[in-house]
Amino acid sequence: MLSGWECKRGYSKHHVFISYRARGANRENARNLAEYLNQQTLGGIDGSPSVKIHCYLDQLCLVDGANFVTGFQNGLVSSRVVLLYITSDSLHQLKLADQQPDNMLLEWEQALKRATDGNLSVFPLFVGSKDSKGNFEPFSSFPGILAADYPDTKHRHPSSNTDQTIRQTVKNVFEMQGCFLDPGEWDVVLPYVKSFLLESNTKGMLLRTLRNPPNPPNSKDIQNQRAWCLRLPTSNPSKLYTATSVGIDKHFIAEWDLVSGAIARKFQVPDPTNSINDMALGNDETRLFVGQDYGQFIEIDLNSGRIVKRVDTYTGFVHGVFPVGQPVHHLYTGGEKGGLEWQWSTGKQTKKFVYPGNGREANIFHSAALSMDKMYAGTFEAGEIIEWDIATAKVTRTFKDSWGTIDDIVVLGAPANLLYAGQRSRVVEWDLTTGTRKRIFNVQEPGYSLDRRENVYLAVLGPPDNRLYAVSGDHIIKEWSLDNGLLVRTFVGHSEDILALTVVGSPMYRMYSSSQEGDIREWNISKEI
Repeated sequence: MLSGWECKRGYSKHHVFISYRARGANRENARNLAEYLNQQTLGGIDGSPSVKIHCYLDQLCLVDGANFVTGFQNGLVSSRVVLLYITSDSLHQLKLADQQPDNMLLEWEQALKRATDGNLSVFPLFVGSKDSKGNFEPFSSFPGILAADYPDTKHRHPSSNTDQTIRQTVKNVFEMQGCFLDPGEWDVVLPYVKSFLLESNTKGMLLRTLRNPPNPPNSKDIQNQRAWCLRLPTSNPSKLYTATSVGIDKHFIAEWDLVSGAIARKFQVPDPTNSINDMALGNDETRLFVGQDYGQFIEIDLNSGRIVKRVDTYTGFVHGVFPVGQPVHHLYTGGEKGGLEWQWSTGKQTKKFVYPGNGREANIFHSAALSMDKMYAGTFEAGEIIEWDIATAKVTRTFKDSWGTIDDIVVLGAPANLLYAGQRSRVVEWDLTTGTRKRIFNVQEPGYSLDRRENVYLAVLGPPDNRLYAVSGDHIIKEWSLDNGLLVRTFVGHSEDILALTVVGSPMYRMYSSSQEGDIREWNISKEI
């Protein structure tokens, strides 16, 4: 960007740059989108003053008499979010970009390069159009799949400096998480813009990406390694344990060295074809307790790396592993057939926590939590949270806000006085003293484009931090203050479904999250922003 450059309206920096094909209805619609966003404000973090959003759009911002290519390039590099306004008819000209310059493609190339370097965020908008009768037709062209339709040669533009071919650039754009909408649905775009802007306005959030090694060249596995469960020992913050899978029938536990960012050790489980659904560190954090599908439980000595105990119960899927005592004298587990208490020294079952509901679906425990004297379980589809007294193994209360699977549960306090339940793209906060619902935190933005039920995973930092972290289908992790219930920050970086997250407070203040991409991201969650 030229030193001292300003757009026609006097801005040298912009929140949003809108890239579009300037012809037909696209021109008017892009202007309407820009004018809508220009009327919005961006709330400050933790109560800091709000600011008005400003968009760079060539119609509004190009300086009269100046070189227009240089003008929109300066606008792009001075922006923090680039919206790619894409319609089916705007794509046809890309097929000729090996013969003639294409300014929209140039904007895509430069936006992708700067996004890779971490200088801005890119978000595609796949916009529908009107048919001959004036009815809206949804966007339905996917050149990322039909890559052969686009030239596999370089873009013929004097300002193009990418190593990617036209085909590769188009494919990269269409493989990104985007939003599908019709012209005029600009309110759908706003939550995404705010999420990207809040993230890029916060210091030191995404620290690094821990990358699982790729499958060997001769491997028959289609999927890369994925981490489904994350456990961070607070006494040794240089280690991270993950329940890792390759495909659907290869499962193991990985120990990450957070100094080098690489896997240091792998622990094989007795039956690698069974998923590892949950695991927990013992109180002294030298033992790892693991639950696999069909009710297999193992204890791993982390010093020697050996399995020191194994119990096979075949009681169904596991949704909770809770070791108690030091050394561990009891293990509490939640699963498809109910909750169990084990005298761990003998491996004998001593209690069973039964759900009184009728029918198979109601009997499936989909999530579980443990406090000092109570056990909690969230049901599949029925939407109920069950509370048992550990001493008597009897149901003491049930909580229900609405129908829908309880994906995740966290209890807070000793004894527990608050419970957080992830359900139907939101988190419900329950007051365990009164048994009443207190607050609802909406995890998934209303404008999320895929119409499907998403799992909600959450983590909580108790006093003095009092923060809630949760994620659903829009691939964005959100942080709320539990003191005032306000959204504090968003964490943007994943492009596929997030599978797990864990947080640790003072003095580290770190969050780790994993997704279908196969990598683990490390975030700074310190309040010093």
